Order: sequence, then structure tokens, then C-alpha cells
Amino acid sequence: MKYQAKCPSHEDKRESLFVSWHDNGELFFHCHAGCSWQDIKATLNYTKEMQDDNTKWELEKRYVYRDEEKNALYRKNRFKPKTFSIEHYKDGKWVKGIGESRKVLYNLPTVIEAVDKGTGIFFVEGEKDADTLSERLQISSTTIFDGAGGNIGADILTPLNGASVILCGDNDEPGKAFMKRLEESLVPIVKKLARVVVPENFKDVTDWINAGANKDDIRKAVTQIALAKVRSYSLDELLTMNIARRERLVGGWLLEGSSVLLAGGAGSGKSFFLHYLTSCIASGVRCLDYWDTKRTPVTILDGEMAIEEIQTRLLEINSTLPHQQGIAPRLNIICKDNFLQKKRALPNLRNAIERMEMFSMLEPDTKVLVVDNLNVFFVGKDENTPDFWVDVEKLVSECYERGITPILVHHSPKSNPDAPSGSSKNERVAEVIIMVSRVKHDDEDTGIWSNIWFRKVRHFSRDTQQFSFKVKNFQNASYFERHSFIEQKIATGEKR
Repeated sequence: MKYQAKCPSHEDKRESLFVSWHDNGELFFHCHAGCSWQDIKATLNYTKEMQDDNTKWELEKRYVYRDEEKNALYRKNRFKPKTFSIEHYKDGKWVKGIGESRKVLYNLPTVIEAVDKGTGIFFVEGEKDADTLSERLQISSTTIFDGAGGNIGADILTPLNGASVILCGDNDEPGKAFMKRLEESLVPIVKKLARVVVPENFKDVTDWINAGANKDDIRKAVTQIALAKVRSYSLDELLTMNIARRERLVGGWLLEGSSVLLAGGAGSGKSFFLHYLTSCIASGVRCLDYWDTKRTPVTILDGEMAIEEIQTRLLEINSTLPHQQGIAPRLNIICKDNFLQKKRALPNLRNAIERMEMFSMLEPDTKVLVVDNLNVFFVGKDENTPDFWVDVEKLVSECYERGITPILVHHSPKSNPDAPSGSSKNERVAEVIIMVSRVKHDDEDTGIWSNIWFRKVRHFSRDTQQFSFKVKNFQNASYFERHSFIEQKIATGEKR
């Protein structure tokens, strides 16, 4: 049997020490923080004779984690003296270790029920406190398997979307730090957030309740955590405000802090145009010999193209751009291969926590974020429903908060290549909507021809006239040329 506890040889904020019996009958100590077994034994003044003292390990409690349908996933067994063993449920029996079990919130079925009813849910530091609240005071409560030092995963917190959550940690520094991390993770997704601070003379909420605290005492200790509020400006205030004018990133139509929806059918040339446009922005070079650009750091989040395709495309494009000597383009790429290498799925940006994790992947100086494309990164909702675009709006708002200009790539249906696919709510997510479509041309054997037209530009700009562009590939280099708009269109996805 294996036991888990806080390591005595360092200031352990999580239970890093695992203890088990060696084949020779002696206790084996392993600290995941790196303490040697010699140091651990020295700290404990451990001797073989102490082990032969027939210490009795008494099972104190089993904490069972269940899925949404109340099926057992895994359990944590707590013993006296304080130590733990972990088992997962497989093929009708309990097996040592957590295995490949999906980690979930403790008391998940109760949490889901509380969210549906709109009742508050206490988030505490460990299963003991959660059981104390639920069993003795009938208060819905939860925690995570890894405790204060554990990873707060996006998938684990998803059931708390729209919930009312009360944070209640242990009365020590690790507990306070854990609650702070939870607060940062929950603010974007919960409806209401509050905290309870355990009085200083008690180590945790169980200790407080054991001393006589009741539900009313705990309710009185609840303080609300203010979520972000929107305020208004008076006319006098607005007219006298010193408002910084937004920088122009491309021509007069792409402004710093604006948003763009770039849409077109399969084979329309939208990705080719996008890679050329962002290469120009990242390099600060003139685009199509028409638009001036401001050199700006760009990150492309691509969920479809393989890394070798992106490499070939960008090599062909950047070999023709007039880069300034000694100044490298400020362009970064995150593609599906980055996630596959780490055996991770692409982030679902409908989820607030996964959006936060995605932002953490960006280079700190990123000012333009390209998401290619929406259908890959917003999974679980139909693009023809308003809810799909509400989630996209959340991403746009969070980009604005971080000073990032989002460029979102979407497709257009074959039935109407002149509009982005999906609900009319898509008009709300962007200040600029650009449509791309393939066209026939007498000279198409020498290159690919596409039309560009601005379906929507919220701010005034003189350089948003419709035009055609030609991509000519010669000796592994791609040349872009701007031409007059071509009226004749071909069906989306049609081969030339």
C-alpha cells in the first residue's frame, strides 16, 4: 500500500511525500520535490526499530469522486496517522492509483444541482472540509483532488460556469494562495463570487465548526467579491477626457484595439491573404504596395494547417518582402502540432478557463492575435445560433482588455459566398468584416486570383475599396499583386 503526506524535510505546500513498503520489509520514502530519503529519515529520526513498533494504520474516511451521472471514478482513502492512498474504479473493482481517470470536482452531482437551482457552492481546500459543510450544515461544497498545491484545470471548473461560489480556504499562507488562484480562475465564469475568512484562532472551517460555529455564523462571515463593473461618463467628463488616438496598423482600416472578421469559402485564398497580411504587419512593410503598416508583434493561432505547410507558406511569402536588414519580423505561430507534441487537445475557446490558458501561451508583447479558424476553436455550439457568437464576443472583449487586436478567420457558405456563415449576430463581433472569394481570370495559369471586398467598416477609411489580388509563385517565392476588382466569381471551393 502507498501513502501520501507532506514532506517533513521542506516547507511542503502539497503532499509531496509518498511512503510505501520495500520488498525487504523496510519503509521506502520518495519526495517528488527532490528531498533525499536520507534527509527525510534524519528529519523524522527514523530507525528500523521504529517501524517494528507495529504502528496501526486506521482507515478514517473514503472520499469518492463521481462523474455527472454519479458513477464512481476514483477515491482518496484517509488514514490515521494522517496519510492517504489513491484508488480508481475499473471493471467493477477498485485498483491502486488514479489510473487514467478524468479529474472532476468533488461532489460533482451536487454541484451541478446547486448551479441549476442557483444556490451557493462553497469551494474549500480539501475533502474533509467539504464533507463537514455538506454533512453537518447541509451546505453544498466542493474542492479539487490535488488540494492547495494542485493544478486548477479548465475542464474541472467548467461545471461552475454561471454559478454562485463562496471561497473558504485554510487559515495559512498556502490556503490563502490557493483561494487567490481560484478567484482569478473563477472571475470570468461565475455569476457571483464571495469569500469566507476563517477566524484567526481556527486552522480551517472544520476546526471552526467543531468549536461550535453554525450556518448563521458562516453566513455572517460571507463578503462579496466585486466583479468588474461598467460605469458611465458624463458629457462634461467625456468632452474633457484626454483620449489617446488608436494607432493605425494597416492603412486606415485596421486600428489598434479594433477587431476583424475575415471570411471566405474553401479555396478562396483567405489563408494565403492572411499570412501575407500578417507578415507585412509583423515586418512593418507596405502591403500590396498600397497600405502602410506599423511593425507590430503578431501571433497566429492555427488549428488546421500542419507546421510544415505553414513553414513553406511563410518562407515563400517572406522571401519577397523588403525586410529591413537586422530587423526580424515579429511573428509567432501556435499550430495544432504544438498541442499534438504535448498530447493535448486544441483549446475550446468557448470555455473561459481555456481562453485564459490560451492567452498565457502568447508572447508577452503580442498585439495582434489571429484565430484560424472559429469552427476549430469554438466547439460545441452551432454557428447558426446566437450563443456561438456570444462566446466569440467574449474572446474579443478579453483581447481588448489585454490590448490585443483580434483577427478572426471564418468561412462563408456555398449558397452565399458574400457573407460569413452563421447567425446575423456575427456582425456584432467585428468592427471590420472582409470577404475573400476566388475569381476566374484569363491569366490564372500564372497565379491564383481572388477578390477582396469590405462588407463592413465601422470607422471611416478612404482605402477600403474592393480589389482583386493575384498570388504568383516563382522559384519557391510568392508574389502578391493588387489589381482592379473582377466582377466574375466562381463557386466557393470550385477548382480552377
